[in-house]
Amino acid sequence: MTHTRYVATGIIEADTFLTDLNGDKLPRNYLLVITQADTDEPEVSSDSLYATDMVIAVIDTHTCYCQPTPDWDQVLASHGWKRPDDAHWVESDGCFQTEVAADDATQVPPPVIYDAGEPLPLYVKAAEAREAGASVEHIIDAVAWAAAQDAHLDSYGLTWDELHDRVEDAAHDAAAIAAGALGLTADETTGRDAQLIVAAAIDAAYEVLEEKPAFCRTCDKVATGMFEGQPVCSSGH
Repeated sequence: MTHTRYVATGIIEADTFLTDLNGDKLPRNYLLVITQADTDEPEVSSDSLYATDMVIAVIDTHTCYCQPTPDWDQVLASHGWKRPDDAHWVESDGCFQTEVAADDATQVPPPVIYDAGEPLPLYVKAAEAREAGASVEHIIDAVAWAAAQDAHLDSYGLTWDELHDRVEDAAHDAAAIAAGALGLTADETTGRDAQLIVAAAIDAAYEVLEEKPAFCRTCDKVATGMFEGQPVCSSGH
């Protein structure tokens, strides 16, 4: 059985990561970023692991870039992480990296996917709703609304309401499945369990947004239905 492996990256250049997991602007300090590794395979050596865009934590070291680099191991230890015995810090491409493991693997939160130094928008929307005290179900509603609001409707051949309903249904279905695996309903979850449920909903929402619409078998319009097993537009071609 494989276990998720993680990489810690000591950021020593400004503007590499712009915001934290909640979308808040980061200070110009040394940062320690923990991500899922590019593989979980145990036979891959620590020095061969790479960081991914699936971010677990963005840790502010509170040490300005104008100061010497901090003791990375000390930063790790103060936040519940450590290096395995066979892992070493390696300097590469303007940063320091090593494999790390959590002191308590059961408390590691689900990852937040980053792009260009910032979390994807739906993770930020979920964080805003969580900060406002919304229930898990209402956080998922906020995510679905934001997903439809920011989408280019012409790409889907749907009205806003149709796209919103599709995203909302997929997100709530995914959340229900994830909660059911824990023996709970979505709104019964708290803490890390609630984060897992919302992460499942966000994944489902993005999957809907990434779906490519079918086009009519006859013309180049977006299909609105099926006829004789083939997609057709509203003209019924």
